[in-house]
Amino acid sequence: MENMKYRQTTGETGLRIPRGMFWLLACVIGFLIIGCYGPAPPKKIEPPGMKTPTQVAAIPQGLTTGGRFKAVCVADLDNDGLLDVAGGTAGPGSVAIWYGKAPGKFDTMISVPVRGDVLDITAGDADSNGLLDLFVSVQQENFGIFQIAQRPDHKWTVREGPPATQFYRGIEVADINNDGFMDIAAANRTSENRSGLQVWLGDGKGGWITQIGPTQQGLYMDVGIADFNEDGVLDIVGAGWGVDANLNMWLGTGGGGWSSVLKLAAGSYYGITVDDFNNDGHADILATTYRAGFNIFFGRGNGRFRFFSIPEDTGSYHTVLAMDMDGDGFKDIVAGSLENRGLRTWLFDGIDKFATIPELFPETGFYYAMVNDDLDGDGVADLTTAAFGDGVKIWLSGRSGALSQGNFNVGRLTVQQTPTDTDIIRENAVFTTAAGIDEYKIGPGDILEITFWKGTTGTREELAVRPDGRISFGYVEDLYVQGLTARQLDGVLSERLQEFIKVPRIDIRVTEFASKYVTILGAVGGWGGTGGGPGKYELTGKRRVVEMLAEAGGPMQDANLRDVRITRKNRQVVRANLYKALTQGDLTQDLVLDDGDTIYVPLVTRASNRVYVFGEVDKPGVYPFVEDEMRIADAIAMAGGDTVFAKREHVKVVRGDIDNPQVISVDFKALAEGGDQTQNLALVNGDLVYVPRSFIGDINRFIKQVTPLFRLIIFPAQTVNEYGRASDYLRGDQTNFP
Repeated sequence: MENMKYRQTTGETGLRIPRGMFWLLACVIGFLIIGCYGPAPPKKIEPPGMKTPTQVAAIPQGLTTGGRFKAVCVADLDNDGLLDVAGGTAGPGSVAIWYGKAPGKFDTMISVPVRGDVLDITAGDADSNGLLDLFVSVQQENFGIFQIAQRPDHKWTVREGPPATQFYRGIEVADINNDGFMDIAAANRTSENRSGLQVWLGDGKGGWITQIGPTQQGLYMDVGIADFNEDGVLDIVGAGWGVDANLNMWLGTGGGGWSSVLKLAAGSYYGITVDDFNNDGHADILATTYRAGFNIFFGRGNGRFRFFSIPEDTGSYHTVLAMDMDGDGFKDIVAGSLENRGLRTWLFDGIDKFATIPELFPETGFYYAMVNDDLDGDGVADLTTAAFGDGVKIWLSGRSGALSQGNFNVGRLTVQQTPTDTDIIRENAVFTTAAGIDEYKIGPGDILEITFWKGTTGTREELAVRPDGRISFGYVEDLYVQGLTARQLDGVLSERLQEFIKVPRIDIRVTEFASKYVTILGAVGGWGGTGGGPGKYELTGKRRVVEMLAEAGGPMQDANLRDVRITRKNRQVVRANLYKALTQGDLTQDLVLDDGDTIYVPLVTRASNRVYVFGEVDKPGVYPFVEDEMRIADAIAMAGGDTVFAKREHVKVVRGDIDNPQVISVDFKALAEGGDQTQNLALVNGDLVYVPRSFIGDINRFIKQVTPLFRLIIFPAQTVNEYGRASDYLRGDQTNFP
């Protein structure tokens, strides 16, 4: 995990903190300090006279307000004197890049697809061309470490990095062996006997000479690099994970060699941040844990550490960093929660006391990565975060050092109200998740079937839950069941029956659902037939918007799926782009519904000619004719241009009848690179422009496979069950097709 990295360069004997990057992920069970002072008990008090922010940074600048971001870094990627931001996403994986265009302001996002979940990201110049490249650790479809190489024209190319074909989490870049070239260190979590910490030495030309990691054993989640004993050689610390794990350190001996292991603390650690927290000139370590808060180790400058009284010894945190949030000259702490508790902050008095400051940042959300750097050039560090389901956000500090909403102009980067990621919703009024299973919550009006067993014979009885949320069964009167799941009620009722029956055996299930509803209004019922249309619909468990629209008969042909509105009971209105959910598999747009929600599907308000551009383009989607005529070059340009993976010479245009479409081949390479205007096809309303990733040889097979996609475009909700398959084609991926 990348955070303010300590990096040693040729000829230096001290520490240097580069601009950019604080990294980490979180988890621990306990700690045992070797060669350190014994830990003092945590102190959570309000110290008198501590300076606190007078204005709260309630609304950050949002570079993007959606996406499953788990990684972020900040660096001047193009050497223009302005800091840029890069973030990594999961499912589907990609790297998002925002170039700075003025202090604190950024250009539109550039997206680079990566086949796999991006877990960490950092920047470095591996080929010595003067431009920083990005390095990411990836798992799922691909795994290992990949290089995203930058060209002077702001174009990026995905390349293989060092020969790292295992499962890596945290990565760091630094000149480990003092030869003037960038090296890479990575934490390996593949297996107990095939993991450890790996270090690859760079040759300055983009290649990798050898692997000289200090250990090949044990699971590690993160890695930190600094000159902890101040001998002019970089050292390495690893966050161990597992039954016999430790926070371990190896001191560098020069030329890429390492000392024997030094155990700093016992336990499973997830993330590491290296910083001079107490401003004494020595590198300190902040390490996050699982359900045990985070620990602070003050460096003494000789490779030994003093454990510091920690402000938080409970809770799970994925990332932590030190920055002065109140402008008093002392570094404070901000930590990102793994338990949907948002960002938590503690102000430090510079001696030994911390004060918890509520409401400075969002108090909900899952924050995976943070970086502090001066984005707006005012000499004060700002905060950049990556949140799962909530995008990349920036809090700009004022010149006083205090993070303050009043000290920045949100402008076009204002966070819009968008759906949260559905995968992180574990409970609402309708359901709760236990052991990975979504279970319906019982309510008034529901019908329960209770089977009472005597030996192998079962007697069934149906009971309606009364308006007061209670039922009576056998000897048990007025049992309150509202809010319980069937499994929970089974346990409660069995316990009550034990007063009368020695070993009661019962089974409970909900046979009729009548307590929880959503209301669906607008342009629905487009499939025809009986039933469906606007009205109230029962919720029978965890349900999403697309499912419920299908139950209501699907959207009408002229429904505007890009602006569906969900009104909550508290009158909060959330807008969802269901077209994006269907065509790109973006579940952040397909919300989990709650009791009392109202779904409104509007009509398309203005008829216009439009085409659909999908596959290997930066911004797949629907694009209207700007003039009376649109050509294929215009359409691809409006979609942000083709990606580095595009097979330009095999672009296809699908046109005509849905059951017998015409496929027109276009050599876009000849047009774009050779200026062949004969390939600049004039498009007609409803055309689908498909930019593939690979060669399409069998046109009949292509028509067969693209037909669900064509139906999806014309009748989106009719193919709800096919959208996952079709979305592979939308992204240019044909590997899952026969």
